[in-house]
Amino acid sequence: MKRLKIALTALLGLFLASCERPSLDFFEDNEVVTPDGFVRLKFNITHFEQIPFDDNLNYSRASTDVSNVCTRINFAIFSDEGKLNTTNQIIGDEEFGQISVAVPENKQYTVVILAHSGTGNATISKPDSIRFANNKVTDTFYFCSDLEAEDERSHEVKLRRAVAKFQLVTEDEVPENVVEMTFKYTGGSSTFDARTGFGKINSRQTETRPITDEMRGKKAEFEIFTFPHEEEDELKITVTATDAEGKTVIEKVFEKVPVKINQITRCTGTFFDGSNGNVVLRLHTDDEWTKKDFQF
Repeated sequence: MKRLKIALTALLGLFLASCERPSLDFFEDNEVVTPDGFVRLKFNITHFEQIPFDDNLNYSRASTDVSNVCTRINFAIFSDEGKLNTTNQIIGDEEFGQISVAVPENKQYTVVILAHSGTGNATISKPDSIRFANNKVTDTFYFCSDLEAEDERSHEVKLRRAVAKFQLVTEDEVPENVVEMTFKYTGGSSTFDARTGFGKINSRQTETRPITDEMRGKKAEFEIFTFPHEEEDELKITVTATDAEGKTVIEKVFEKVPVKINQITRCTGTFFDGSNGNVVLRLHTDDEWTKKDFQF
């Protein structure tokens, strides 16, 4: 046991000296143990504060089925010395939505948990500086809290939605020569501050959406996400439809698009018919706590 304690002490020193640290778990005979002077903290994701962005999913404001909401969970815990632990989970993991970590007792910590569906894990450098793989933002929920590790405790965690969503719904059919839709937008952020719950920096975000054979000749719907800088914010969105040679088929600019955390802004109209240029948005339905619908 003495050799085990020495090994654990040396291992902890390596953790504290590293910028990116793996899961802070200790093992004895292939079983997870909590060493003397440590306490084990458990976090169970049980609730999501949300509007059902996806009408095809039957979940409410208090959802306990984590796999219905996200495909990745990223966890980080910080102390005065810096980041102590990073735990990443992906859908299909046996304990998806349940996180356990051993930390030195009687110290103050900051915990950050993210739930999203990005193509890779989020990089949580600090609670107020979080980046996502390839700067791509998906539907994202978060938890950030300070706590003191006095004893072993289980925390039931409620995650809040951090993003706003913009939807473009075309009332006309996608032309046969269109192969891709590009969305370039400013006003939001792709970097997140879990302390404030808002976007961290002014970003120029770009999203592309391929047009499949099944989509041509039909009406279409596209969506993008961003982290607003405040509870309510505005975006400028340039939407470009291109052909197989990369030439512009049609391009339209949406000015001063209002976005809000936990809200969908939906723009509906004839996109492919008509001339290029700016679009005048006309509000025809208003329910500011769920969706804002515009027609162009």
